[in-house]
Amino acid sequence: MNFAVKVYPRTIWGERYRGNFDQLTDEIAAAGIQNLIVPAFQGARIFFAQQFDQEPNPWSLLPLRERCAQKQLGFALEFPIFNDRDTFDRMPELRPQSPDGAAYSEDFWYRPICPSRLEYMQHRLHLIEGAIANLNPALALINFMWWPFLPSTERWDEMGSQVPSHCFCPHCRQAFFERTGLVNPLQDIEAWFDFRAGRMNEVLADIEELSNQSKARPSLLLELPPMATPHFDERLLRLTGVHLAATRKLVGALSPQLFYNEYGQSPAWPLAVLDELAAYDFSLFPQIDFPDLTAFSEDHLQELLFLLQAISGCQIGAAALFHWENLVHLPQLLNIIEQFSSEAS
Repeated sequence: MNFAVKVYPRTIWGERYRGNFDQLTDEIAAAGIQNLIVPAFQGARIFFAQQFDQEPNPWSLLPLRERCAQKQLGFALEFPIFNDRDTFDRMPELRPQSPDGAAYSEDFWYRPICPSRLEYMQHRLHLIEGAIANLNPALALINFMWWPFLPSTERWDEMGSQVPSHCFCPHCRQAFFERTGLVNPLQDIEAWFDFRAGRMNEVLADIEELSNQSKARPSLLLELPPMATPHFDERLLRLTGVHLAATRKLVGALSPQLFYNEYGQSPAWPLAVLDELAAYDFSLFPQIDFPDLTAFSEDHLQELLFLLQAISGCQIGAAALFHWENLVHLPQLLNIIEQFSSEAS
């Protein structure tokens, strides 16, 4: 199996590496991992060189991309769309609103932005265009391209049973009115779901067009958040606005986040997700997480081995590991990945 690993700025420039890209890429390659996935931007932090920079950008991913090329490691970008901590904090008017007008409250790490704010999306598209032009990725993952949604272990089985509470801001209501002639989205819930899906398709179509016009023309993978089964696709549509059948016309691959450790699920859940997604004829690039270091055990090793074997049996040739900062401190797990990668090759 071919492996990729997500690498975030706090790992790249953290205490372990301090910008030492040689050490970072050497350690990743030694684990049998063939590809890196890194964010092109996070909030106000831009990780690619820009023409208006007055001096070298200390956050530039160009040196990392060059190290990957030298060591024959694949280099892919991740574009977080509607999750932006800095904009959420600095521009509260862009926060999603509930039906009664209350703004989305702060979560531990998730800071969603209203999907109907066109000026925000134009800025995001500008960043995506710049990242592709400067870093020439062969692969780009589109993440957080959904209406405000954060999975909850407390209501896991109830996913999709209620109308989402965000976003009902004046911009969303106006856009909904222009499309349907209805003032209140709650007057026609199915029309509201259709409107939400239409907005996500518009965003994805804009990203696809931008990608196709670039010199690099990277392949696009759409990331999907953790979602309960059965009826994964219906829950996904109602909670996030992602319509799998319509999405098939815009991207050829999906990257479902199968974070079974984080959400207290057994390995049976990610396999059920993959089984349901197989009906849509996408290429699948699943993402797997790891348990908290304090909870790590031999059982987790066996679960991972079982899951990797099962994924391989589904004729899925590649998987992403979430994420390097958690993985690097688990030598037993790294050994399994290295051995599995060597056996598969």
